[in-house]
Amino acid sequence: MHEIVLFPDACSLSPNIVAREAGIELRLEKIDMKTKTVAVAGDKFTVADAYLFTLTTWARGLKLDLTRFVHLVEFQDRVAQRPAVRAAMKAEGLIN
Repeated sequence: MHEIVLFPDACSLSPNIVAREAGIELRLEKIDMKTKTVAVAGDKFTVADAYLFTLTTWARGLKLDLTRFVHLVEFQDRVAQRPAVRAAMKAEGLIN
């Protein structure tokens, strides 16, 4: 496993091209299929779901377009509506 470090302002290429070249899109396709269910690992919310939500939220800041990963976007929406997630995001100043 290689660690991928992405500095969005250090490259003139589109973030989506950089993601594709780094192999991130392939991984997102696999994750997209896993997020069809209530949670990544089955029917119960786990730390894996919280971590995936955090990582995919960072993708917005990197201007990575996730819209083609329909299940992943739906997963993000489901997790964002959880009361504990909303409270944590409010405490961090990420939402009003």
